[in-house]
Amino acid sequence: MRIKQLDFEDDEGVMLSPLIDCVFLLLVFFLVTSVLKKWETQIRITMPDITTSLADEANEDMYRIAVDRDGNTYFESGRDDAGFILYTPMDDLALFLNDLASRREPSKPLRLMAERDASFQTVIQSIDICNLQGFENLDLKLSQRLRKKRDRR
Repeated sequence: MRIKQLDFEDDEGVMLSPLIDCVFLLLVFFLVTSVLKKWETQIRITMPDITTSLADEANEDMYRIAVDRDGNTYFESGRDDAGFILYTPMDDLALFLNDLASRREPSKPLRLMAERDASFQTVIQSIDICNLQGFENLDLKLSQRLRKKRDRR
């Protein structure tokens, strides 16, 4: 009977094919689960002091003008039965603000109400006209829809 001799020169090591597969799967796993840091630019915002919103009484001396989505300008003309502000159309914003400045101080607050669908350029032009007429204490507020005064004939 012939006895097979053991050959010590046979490759008795770690098989590389499964090892490469395992390393590749680990590499893919760590790449997929890692979070890449995204570099963002930050804009410095100066937040208002908290005491500005804690006034004892509401500022009733604020006058309101409005801009709708069609670019028309309106002035405040009272309130309806539910207490909502009604707006009446005006022909020329600059003339109206000039007249308003002669009746009240331009340092008193003025609020510009703009419909959400109003064009950006129209709102900016209205702000510029207010600044040119001397109204620097300007407040901008967006609104869903303006309540316009209806003509009763």
